[in-house]
Order: sequence, then C-alpha cells, then structure tokens
Amino acid sequence: MDEKTFLNQIEKILELKQNTLKGNESLESLEWDSLTALHFIAFSDKTFSKKINANDIAKCKSVLDLRKLCL
Repeated sequence: MDEKTFLNQIEKILELKQNTLKGNESLESLEWDSLTALHFIAFSDKTFSKKINANDIAKCKSVLDLRKLCL
C-alpha cells in the first residue's frame, strides 16, 4: 500500500476529510485515543496481516510512525 492510500485509510479511521493528512502530523494533535488505536489495530490486522499491540502504537509520535509499523 502506498503512502497516500495509507493516509486516506487513517483519515477514514479518524473521520477526517480525504486528503487532509500529510503524514508528519503528531498523533496528539489528531486527538488519537484508545478507541482510534483499536480501529488502527483492526485495520492493520485486516489489511497487512500484522499483529500490532497498544505498546507498539504508544511508541508512535506521528502518522508516518504508524505506517512504519505496518511495513
């Protein structure tokens, strides 16, 4: 999955308008919370067959850090 498609998926999870994320946004500025993290875990499992846990996500500071978890 290319970066743009990934960002669009994160926008859906966060219920943001499409093409608003650049990737360098901090998760804190996006009001990332535990429910959002659960949605991301489900997304990564379904899309990438990657088992990501809350501790992995807690280490992420930006949207692109989340993408690195999926690669």
